[in-house]
Amino acid sequence: MAKIEELLPYIEQYAEKEEKLTALHQQFPEQLKKSILQAAIQGKLTEQNPNDEPASALIERIKAEKLRLIAEKKLKKPKVISEIIMRDNLPYEIVNGKERCIADEVPFEIPESWVWVRLSEISKITMGQSPDNKYLGKEGIEFHQGKSFFSEYIIESSDIYCSLPNKLATPNSILLCVRAPVGIVNITNRELCIGRGLASIDPIYVNTIFLYYALFCYKNYYERKSTGSTFKAISKDIIDNTIIPIPPLNEQIRIVEKIETLFSTLQNLSQK
Repeated sequence: MAKIEELLPYIEQYAEKEEKLTALHQQFPEQLKKSILQAAIQGKLTEQNPNDEPASALIERIKAEKLRLIAEKKLKKPKVISEIIMRDNLPYEIVNGKERCIADEVPFEIPESWVWVRLSEISKITMGQSPDNKYLGKEGIEFHQGKSFFSEYIIESSDIYCSLPNKLATPNSILLCVRAPVGIVNITNRELCIGRGLASIDPIYVNTIFLYYALFCYKNYYERKSTGSTFKAISKDIIDNTIIPIPPLNEQIRIVEKIETLFSTLQNLSQK
């Protein structure tokens, strides 16, 4: 009995270390995924190809498309138009003819062929609006209030529908949680009615999956920007003004392919 009592502290220490090791093993794949995504949006995951059309040319096409959508009344004319340029390795933003250095807003350096943009400059952003309960039921357009049906990637189906939707998310757009927990993202492959817990981000000429992975890295940013006493939330202004790194379109595709290859390898290893 005395011998067992002598061993008990060692057994307890072993159990504690085993528990920590198990937790570390479970957390490691998720931490590694975050590191992969962070490297991806900094241009460290893929090589830059000098033959790629630079991202600045892509931005010009996006501007032209936005003007067309505004003319057709499919997009509201923005109150502010932003352009971010690099000079002496520092980012400057031009708004309404006025220029200012925004080095304090840019979190890291990006390759020369990439550009920094405000999210509203490359997408159509729609804030959700909850319909009256009398319009919710089994008919109409699939309705989502928040992240209840979020999966790892594509949002799963809800069993609630709206017969008179206020705000719609279009297919191939990104859904962002704007109420606690803020900053979580998913993609929709179908038209949805969205409530006030969600925002829809519809990219213009930017690869949706690349932008999804980029925004995945902004969860902590949105958490820091959230306000509210009862529950935390972020406003449309916060989303509009999010500064995002944009690579050339061909590189966006290569980045997505690289991420998904690494994620697949990681999943296979974790299952062994």
